[in-house]
Amino acid sequence: MRFSTKVILIAVVARNIAPSLGFSSPVGESAAAAAPTPKNSVGVDPVADSVELAAPVASSALIDDSIFLNEAEALANLNFPTSEDELIIKAKEFLSANQGVERPELLDATFSFMGPVVGGSDGLGRDAYLEAVGSFQIKDAFPDLNPRFHDFRADKLDGGRIWFTSVASGTDNGLGFLGNKPTGKTFRTPPQACSLKFNEEGKAIKYTIGHVVSKLIVLEGTSCLCYDNYCLHY
Repeated sequence: MRFSTKVILIAVVARNIAPSLGFSSPVGESAAAAAPTPKNSVGVDPVADSVELAAPVASSALIDDSIFLNEAEALANLNFPTSEDELIIKAKEFLSANQGVERPELLDATFSFMGPVVGGSDGLGRDAYLEAVGSFQIKDAFPDLNPRFHDFRADKLDGGRIWFTSVASGTDNGLGFLGNKPTGKTFRTPPQACSLKFNEEGKAIKYTIGHVVSKLIVLEGTSCLCYDNYCLHY
């Protein structure tokens, strides 16, 4: 079965529309911390006393350092004017603005969007991207859609590029997906590699998404829609 480019693009970007979640401290943490540690009759913690700490493995002699990139040195050698922390902030600002659609000034005139099957070898240009993504109302179908972006880090060999991972989730309990009736099913995508590349002026010049790390990660009781390198489990 083949899908239209619009259907594919909807599926590819579906997981990336909602803002990232925040986290709070667990309830009762302070009370648990204040509770005294139980002791036995001789004043010894019986649990801690019964646990033997594993001796550290002297593995340095077993590691071939020549096959591992010196990341700090490689990043410094790029001599990119914006730090890794600042680039990560820029990437999160872009994603928080509905992937740049709500703040088009974040996108450089040379911006291109590239997915596994969308945009071709040159990707979608800035205007085509803003129109395509801006027209999708994917949260109408999946009201609780969340891309769950995580693991942000700078590319140590490509200056200005930030890599991150998405494992999106949502529930088909809105107005229906692609004209179909809501199923009430939940979905979760496999881990997908994504990236944003910025120029020295801090503008986004390339956005890549949807490259599945492993198709083998499937939730029990879910079904799967796959097209080339993209899979949606629901």
